[in-house]
Amino acid sequence: MQVAIVTVGCPKNVADSDVLSSHLAAAGLRIAEDPNAADVIIVNTCGFIAAATEESIDLILDLAELRRGGSCKKLLVCGCMVQRHRDQLVAELPEVDDFFGLAESCADEIVAALAPAARSARSRGGVRSRLRPPTGYAYVKISDGCDRACTFCTIPSIRGAYRSRPSQKIEAEVDALVRQGVGEVILVGQDTAAWGRDLPGSEGVQRLLARLARRHDVWFRLMYLQPEGVTEELIRTVASHDNVCNYFDIPFQHAARGILCRMGRLGDGAAFLALIERVRDAIPDAALRTSLIVGFPAETERDFGELAEFVRLARLDYAGVFAYSREEGTPAASLGDHIDPDVVGERARMLGDLADDIGAERAAARVGREVDVRLEPSVLQQEYPCEGRSQFQAPEVDGVCLVRGETPSDGVLRVRVIETDGYDMICEPA
Repeated sequence: MQVAIVTVGCPKNVADSDVLSSHLAAAGLRIAEDPNAADVIIVNTCGFIAAATEESIDLILDLAELRRGGSCKKLLVCGCMVQRHRDQLVAELPEVDDFFGLAESCADEIVAALAPAARSARSRGGVRSRLRPPTGYAYVKISDGCDRACTFCTIPSIRGAYRSRPSQKIEAEVDALVRQGVGEVILVGQDTAAWGRDLPGSEGVQRLLARLARRHDVWFRLMYLQPEGVTEELIRTVASHDNVCNYFDIPFQHAARGILCRMGRLGDGAAFLALIERVRDAIPDAALRTSLIVGFPAETERDFGELAEFVRLARLDYAGVFAYSREEGTPAASLGDHIDPDVVGERARMLGDLADDIGAERAAARVGREVDVRLEPSVLQQEYPCEGRSQFQAPEVDGVCLVRGETPSDGVLRVRVIETDGYDMICEPA
């Protein structure tokens, strides 16, 4: 039986799908890359905001056509959207054969539904196994859930309280991936800087990161760092290991203190600028990514202007700008002073354009410099035989390095940046 997993949403969902794939393979099922060739299709959904839910439902309905007229015999749905809206989905999507909760936690249940005679990976004991991903990188979850009380966020209700994975399990998973040839390990969680605080004898994420970097000569990238968790010790750890990417993914969300308070978050623009300065003082070429929400209830023109000024001063390499989404069941949904959607959309467009202009300028400033690029097969074979990413570029979201000339097909190559196209860097072998 061939099973295809189609994933919607963030890298944490991708990590869940990768683990589910490994459980299915261990049960004797074959993993298909193409849903058209699969006997069973599993959709791992996102339900964080309404737009993600709509995207997931549209995808399910598209794949249901294969269920009706193709080789697909079963269509299963799991993930955050099911965790949040199961009863409604069961009633409204008769095209789906079965629904499950979060992909990783329900992996054994899904295996039992497809291969009843197989023993689950957990029942066999041993470490959490992983198939080698088709890319040269892999996401590894170091935690799940969240204890924060951000008023706009549905994650705690979907994924529960914050839970750190034990370091032994993380290290075993990384060991297995490196043995399979993975060249970049990306550590993810809802709040990676908080890793270990709920474990006995907590050592902190910086020590876990340092130990992994000493243990394996591959790149490590840490994502989803809440601002107050970016300590001097963590910055020093990143700075002191060449194979830890000089990359800080810090979701500031806003810069106006009043809006941050209504969001249930700490800090303000001045504190965030000071943090950015500390990072750049220690690591001058560090890349910084953030996410920002515009149009939160009661956001005034002055608040928005303060956020825009923060973006101008921070000169971030990458900023994901999101229009506030009113989500049922969150504290923010019941706040007063919700803003006209047209105003929110215009603010999001303006701030997104500003962030893109600054990001392009930051990329252009790297012209003439030499950087290491981890190579991957190129989709633009004629003009650029190979592409890859530098330590300044996370997968899928930050652009790529397009490499001209004869190059190896994989591994790490030293290149010189000769021009840029937006966030992408055009390079040649150094």
